[in-house]
Amino acid sequence: MRNLFRALICLVGVLMLTEIQAQPWTYDFGTGTGSYATASGVSTTLFTGTPSGGGTYRVRCATTGNLGTGFVLANPGTTLGTGTELQINASITSSTNIFGVYDWTSPSTVGYYKMKVRTTATATAQLAFAIGTNTAASATTGYTNNYANHLGVFWIAYTGGAISSVNRRNAGATTAITGSGLAKDTDQIIEVYANNGASSTTYSKGGTSYTLLTQTWDLWVDGIKVSPANGWAKAASLAAGTNLSGIAVYAETSSTNNGFVYIDDLEYSNSLPACTAPTTQASSVTSANITTSGLDVNWTNGSGAGRVVKMNTSNSF
Repeated sequence: MRNLFRALICLVGVLMLTEIQAQPWTYDFGTGTGSYATASGVSTTLFTGTPSGGGTYRVRCATTGNLGTGFVLANPGTTLGTGTELQINASITSSTNIFGVYDWTSPSTVGYYKMKVRTTATATAQLAFAIGTNTAASATTGYTNNYANHLGVFWIAYTGGAISSVNRRNAGATTAITGSGLAKDTDQIIEVYANNGASSTTYSKGGTSYTLLTQTWDLWVDGIKVSPANGWAKAASLAAGTNLSGIAVYAETSSTNNGFVYIDDLEYSNSLPACTAPTTQASSVTSANITTSGLDVNWTNGSGAGRVVKMNTSNSF
């Protein structure tokens, strides 16, 4: 007991762990309104107040007769969030309406994005979400023409006004995602964590560490992990080591322009969230009520969110 007490007094293992995000960018679309609906047109000025270093924000419209209302900044919009939201009307053909963000500062082989999303349709529509290269995010063609530029891509298929399937591209083939949790006319949060590096890596979420093997990605919907352990395989032929530098939302193949996707509160990063030691460690370790079978240990918390207590009888850690 004396040795145990001595170990506790010498304790430097009361660590405070905290989850950090090295460089996230956020964008809530502000409070203004506006629209863009020019056939085969591209605009990089529809959005104002985009984050410094966060890259180019761009919309691209489908061809004449296909684009519908294109892109609308609405305030108020749906119940998705406060302030302004982006409303994307799905084009009639695969000549798609695309919202992309790309060429942010210091791209790397890992990254993530998170956004509030609401989708709807009264007939058919294809609504796709992707992370990959800047080429995919600045494309002029639909998501099926950009598989080679995506690490991870999934899409919601509407048929007869209901979600008929949720699919992903998997090593060059289309694979159904079962139990995705994605729903029509529902305010939801989607998160994608991606690793296009040549080796596995980890990210932290909610205090838990998750592994992504080389060239894999994870999907979360409303805080629930949809993908399996170690992530889903890459979409197609993207080379390992290629930087992830673009995210995109594609809205297309919508009969009579009946399909819509609404977006708000975008967050993305050129790194993955990780756990690290805090700037202020725990201090003032004290003990009381010492008996032959136990004692009470107290300390002053540091700047982290969790605590780990280590002890032994040899005073060596």
